[in-house]
Amino acid sequence: MLAKQLIDLFQTHHYHFERGLVEAEVWDTWVTQFRDDVIAFPGFREVLEIRRKHLRPSFGRFVDEHLTTNDA
Repeated sequence: MLAKQLIDLFQTHHYHFERGLVEAEVWDTWVTQFRDDVIAFPGFREVLEIRRKHLRPSFGRFVDEHLTTNDA
């Protein structure tokens, strides 16, 4: 449940960044945290894959662009 909530939070911040409501410097910090969480916690990646169909298309593209299979 915690991983789902974090994914939703990251997706919300991505939405705000896309609309110019979050500065690039702040967003870069969130991107780093997102990548670190997914790499460090295999369960987080599993929940992300389960929840993939519920992601906004632009956030799904962000996930695809920033998380490669080499990160696993």
